[in-house]
Amino acid sequence: MIFSNYSTLSKMSQFFLDIEDMPTHFALCQRRKLLNPDIFKRINRLFLYSFDNYVTINGYHILAQDGSDINIPFIDGDTKITNNDLVIPPCCRYHINALYDCLNHTFLDWRIDTAQKKQENDALINIIYHSDYPQNTVFTADRGYENYNLIAHIIDNNLKFVILVKDINTKTGIMTNIQTPDGTFDINATRILTRLQTKEVKTDKKKDAFNKVKNTLGMIYFHAINRVLIQQDTNTTFLMYNVSEVMINNIEINQKQNRRYRYKANFANAVTNIRLYLRNLLNEKNLIS
Repeated sequence: MIFSNYSTLSKMSQFFLDIEDMPTHFALCQRRKLLNPDIFKRINRLFLYSFDNYVTINGYHILAQDGSDINIPFIDGDTKITNNDLVIPPCCRYHINALYDCLNHTFLDWRIDTAQKKQENDALINIIYHSDYPQNTVFTADRGYENYNLIAHIIDNNLKFVILVKDINTKTGIMTNIQTPDGTFDINATRILTRLQTKEVKTDKKKDAFNKVKNTLGMIYFHAINRVLIQQDTNTTFLMYNVSEVMINNIEINQKQNRRYRYKANFANAVTNIRLYLRNLLNEKNLIS
């Protein structure tokens, strides 16, 4: 569907110039229902592991696990969220738990849960046992993943990890009531002070990636209300995000001498050009330039 937020009929008209030969919207949906959404996760793995020029730190891949909610078309069911605040009407959501490669800006794996049952720890455990990730990996996560069971699974698999935990003065954290000689275990700290107000300085890379997936690639726009088709849309959007990032990372941008900052590709513009390239409306030379 060339990962844009146009309606299904608008997209179909881009492929079928003769209106008489164009299939109906319902015919397309029926064919789509024959595709298991997990097929696109399999394609994503095959695509990512077809390259060997990934960036690492001392040979280690830095992978971050995080979650984000997406709003989906409303129907009654397990995706329905009812708010106690009457001002906010009921809505439907999915919660996406995704494993993100911080150095290469790609999503290695993800799981779709209902927003009422956010199983972030279970999602990461499932990824640990069933995903194809490099063994020389450091897993990172925020306070939402502070859990003894999760840590035990990571240790049992002989993996390295960094998980942010709550302060020792909180009531429910793993480190609660831990006594140290100096009253703290945070000894060394590094802080970068800058006057720059660029997006690179202010933005969390994982949140920025989710932002691109939702807004630039259109995960906030779905082409059906059927839950299986929405999951299919979600998986294909992550796949197309990775395709875009890999292409951007492997295109050399001419840098002018004596410049303080390096030129970087604009992701939104790059996605537009990649979309045209996939439709054979832009050749490889013009795509790279």
